[in-house]
Amino acid sequence: MINLAVENITLSYNHHPVVEDFSFTLQPGEIVGLIGPNGCGKTSIIKAVSRILGLKSGTIKLNGEDIYLYPRSNFARILGVVPQNPFIPDTFTVFEVVLLGRNPHLGMFRTESTHDMAVVWKAMKQTGVDALAARRMGGAVRRRKTACYHRPRSGSGAFSYSSRRAYRQSGYKPPDGNFEINKKAVPPE
Repeated sequence: MINLAVENITLSYNHHPVVEDFSFTLQPGEIVGLIGPNGCGKTSIIKAVSRILGLKSGTIKLNGEDIYLYPRSNFARILGVVPQNPFIPDTFTVFEVVLLGRNPHLGMFRTESTHDMAVVWKAMKQTGVDALAARRMGGAVRRRKTACYHRPRSGSGAFSYSSRRAYRQSGYKPPDGNFEINKKAVPPE
């Protein structure tokens, strides 16, 4: 089980403080939400806890040890963060997205084993999302892409200027073809 202690942290960007003297603790089994107005530092706190953003002052301890004392590979096996708007190809299933969390546990150029599949199924069952395993992740993105596409009256199928702008602002980036996962969402027997 994981204990997380954020102690008196101050975070800044270009010497401009965004979070000052902030503390909290997270005990095993607790579920915590960071809420607040836009720009108050919620994302910056998550970036600090995941070692993406350095601390100006204070400490963050995981199981009583400073997070910066963990080798990066060990740290990734203990703590993972899913971004608010992750880039996930349309074709990925919920099972495959959860399976990505096993990457830090694999060796270089290794693929997932039956043990990794069992770990993912157990986690999905414990969190109550196992029924969603085969659902494709791209539905919302596909709807956004479709909404941004505009067929001019000429029937050429080209994007209009306003559609191009909406498409870019949607944040969608098409997959580059390097995302081939041949794993099937089949529960272990």
